[in-house]
Amino acid sequence: MSAQVEPIAPGEADRAGPLRRRMPAAIMLVVALPLLVMGAWLGPVDAGGEAVDRRAQLGLADCGMLRDTGIPCATCGMTTSVTYAVDGRLLDAFTTQPAAAALAVLAAMVTLVAGWSLIRGVDLAPLVLALLRPGALVVIIGVVLGAWMYRIATVLTGSI
Repeated sequence: MSAQVEPIAPGEADRAGPLRRRMPAAIMLVVALPLLVMGAWLGPVDAGGEAVDRRAQLGLADCGMLRDTGIPCATCGMTTSVTYAVDGRLLDAFTTQPAAAALAVLAAMVTLVAGWSLIRGVDLAPLVLALLRPGALVVIIGVVLGAWMYRIATVLTGSI
């Protein structure tokens, strides 16, 4: 069962008001932009060019699963990957944590589209509804699981 999007008749969008048309874009911007800001704020290296311990910057402990089992959790490496992606080091981002790199690239695209939509008043609700279909969720779960298997393999083989 798929969601049906009813087309808006000419003039009907004007009655809906600019706030309703811009709300999906505003929500998308509020969700995507903080990820990019966090990645830029943390940065992949400090001013001296040394690698940064991002967990310490955020006040987080080391990954308990990695510490106790030697196997990384599904989110291990995500913050590092996002900081690399925001810094323009996409190859480093994808080799560190592919799902987080894809998320960072998607967040950048969403930020641009949502910003444009806010300025122009374009309603992104049909796009949002299309992305909320079950097939999209299956793809997202598959990407995260695949990236986790990749991350486990890289940790166990000492590749990273």
